[in-house]
Amino acid sequence: MKISILMGTHNGARFIGAAIRSLQAQTVSDWELIVCDDGSTDDTPQILAAFAQQDRRIRILHNDHKSGLQFTLNRCLARAQAPFIARMDDDDRCHPQRFAAQLAALQRHPEISIVGCQAYLFSDHGIYSERHVPEFPTAGDVFRGQNFIHPTVLMRRDMLISVGGYSTSRWVLRAEDFDLWCKAYAYGYRGMNLPQKLFYYREDQTNIKRRTAQQHRNVFRIMRTWGPALNLSWRDVCYQGLPLLKACLANPWVRAYHYRHRQNSPQRS
Repeated sequence: MKISILMGTHNGARFIGAAIRSLQAQTVSDWELIVCDDGSTDDTPQILAAFAQQDRRIRILHNDHKSGLQFTLNRCLARAQAPFIARMDDDDRCHPQRFAAQLAALQRHPEISIVGCQAYLFSDHGIYSERHVPEFPTAGDVFRGQNFIHPTVLMRRDMLISVGGYSTSRWVLRAEDFDLWCKAYAYGYRGMNLPQKLFYYREDQTNIKRRTAQQHRNVFRIMRTWGPALNLSWRDVCYQGLPLLKACLANPWVRAYHYRHRQNSPQRS
């Protein structure tokens, strides 16, 4: 088995079927999907059971109560058997060539431990923009948030295990991916993003409304924790004041800015 896919879900009944079908359409079929239901109260458990009955590659875990994404992903990681770990969210979709392209990149670049890609942004109304990330993010890029789109990545399992998986601290809530990238780079690991758009990332006003002042404060604390180990420039160090500024601003203003920025992003082929 080449790839273990980690997915957490909570009340994901509306979209999770499309997400799983996009995995089943991959040209690389040697994978397992470990999906953990984080205390869903909708039809998610029944939908997952039906998929697992039809596809033996799908393994289902259940949390007794809602425990959060970090804990949920670590439970999935503990059951993973493959040397490569992929992420996938329950409301996104991926291109059929995603895993093939990412595996090829890891084979070409033994010095790389994380491979992401570019993504289309979509909502219920279809694709409305794109999200672009650097091909070879530096430590400074990672620190400034120009790093990886979390559900697009394929990672070497030994890297993820060596850094301790996802932090379950309360102060990384809703910033667990940023903490992971900073931690990985602080440990000396490096990553890349493929230039192709191989992912469909759902982001609408519901996602944007989840960004809170507390989340920005969490990002600031992560910066303070890992910044000293990243050998940053003074400009990058100064950048850590931005999350505090965002936390101080009225949340509706911040949400409006992010939404306009996503809508107005240039369309590129």
